[in-house]
Amino acid sequence: MSRSTSWLRLLPTIFLIVAIGAVAYFFRGQLTLDAFVAYEDRLLSVKSQWPLLLGLGFVVYYALHTGMMMPGAGLLSLVAGKLFGLALGLPMANVAATMGATLAFLMSRFVFGAFVRERYGDRLAEVDRALEREGPFYLFSMRLIPWMPFFLTNILMGLTPIRLRTYWWVSQLSMLPGGVLYVYTGSQLPSLRELSEEGLRSVLTPGLAVAFIGIAVFPHVARFILSQFKSTES
Repeated sequence: MSRSTSWLRLLPTIFLIVAIGAVAYFFRGQLTLDAFVAYEDRLLSVKSQWPLLLGLGFVVYYALHTGMMMPGAGLLSLVAGKLFGLALGLPMANVAATMGATLAFLMSRFVFGAFVRERYGDRLAEVDRALEREGPFYLFSMRLIPWMPFFLTNILMGLTPIRLRTYWWVSQLSMLPGGVLYVYTGSQLPSLRELSEEGLRSVLTPGLAVAFIGIAVFPHVARFILSQFKSTES
């Protein structure tokens, strides 16, 4: 393989790193509730004039932000609900979160995967065996562990032989319940300013309280169902 061909194969990875780095640089320190409060009226104005442009820009920003493994996905999902409502905000946030997770996954697999495997291959072998034994259920279960950082799951899965297609649909499905909570909450907000000043008590309706309880219980119920399903297969 010629040197020029090698560079051509690296171009997508280089572009990805530059794009994510640009987002991290220009929006550093901007992803806070107060920042969105300051721009809330402007965002709503842009939505009324160019809704498609705002929607596309929001999805791209969400995906790049999470792909950079930066915190704040929950806040972005909440803003999606406020700006676009539940019907549009939920699929937008879900797809964007999955895109971001996939970007981190690809970075892990193609940029620093060989470096990590060379040094921690013995530890990763256990993950490979679990993935081979449980298949997509293993990733689904990891997404349901409350204390498991979102970005760590993305990186870890990038170091395994799981197929990209499988990683995509399992991630999208497993992140949907949490997305429902945040987007629904955002869709019920009178304004982001009220949330910033008064906290969750300003929007804690009976329906929202049930949603919070459901999301808290869901990981445990889902993990129990998965364990029962796997036991019947074995």
